Amino acid sequence: MSIYISELLPNPAGKDVGNEWIEICNNGSQPQSLAGWKLQDASVKSFTIQNIFVAPQSCVVFGNTETKISLNNDKETVSLFDMSGNLVDRASYTTVVKDDQALVWDTSIKNLQLTTTPTKGEIRNIIAASPARTTKNTKLNTENKITTTIPTTVDVGTPAYRQAGRLEASGQIQTLTPGMSIGEVVLIGACVVGILTVIFMKVVMQLKPKTEGF
Repeated sequence: MSIYISELLPNPAGKDVGNEWIEICNNGSQPQSLAGWKLQDASVKSFTIQNIFVAPQSCVVFGNTETKISLNNDKETVSLFDMSGNLVDRASYTTVVKDDQALVWDTSIKNLQLTTTPTKGEIRNIIAASPARTTKNTKLNTENKITTTIPTTVDVGTPAYRQAGRLEASGQIQTLTPGMSIGEVVLIGACVVGILTVIFMKVVMQLKPKTEGF
């Protein structure tokens, strides 16, 4: 097979119309005319290719603004017919395709594989998946753990404590430097109450009249 469907991009990030494409490649040693050939999807919507030649070891790309073929993001079949109506190649998938993932022909398993590295217009296909985009507002520290940005001032309780309690962030080190905590206030209050109780009991014992026996 010298002419084959090499790559599909069904789900480009953002707007699909105008950004989806189908790639056809020629791995033979001779140029191949595609005049009168047809691309067809699972809904039998077809596109007739005009007078286009594919050079040896080269590819041509057809966008969906030209073909009017909209590829599904979870299940689709794309067929390629020659000018006599003979089936030349067929590419099918039944998997969810995420943003900017491509389906590429893997010669080692004779099937399509998902990749995050499309190679539009190139006869080579990169099978190994590698991150195409990174998540914003996150960073990795030296231990490869996900960390998040912590605000300088945080609400940590009652209004009186809120002014004293501050969470400082310096690199990967966070320290809490409050004023007097609620627990400390409660503990001091309990101690004061205990001391006053002891004093009160001593005063009562001194004022209590002695009882003489008969």
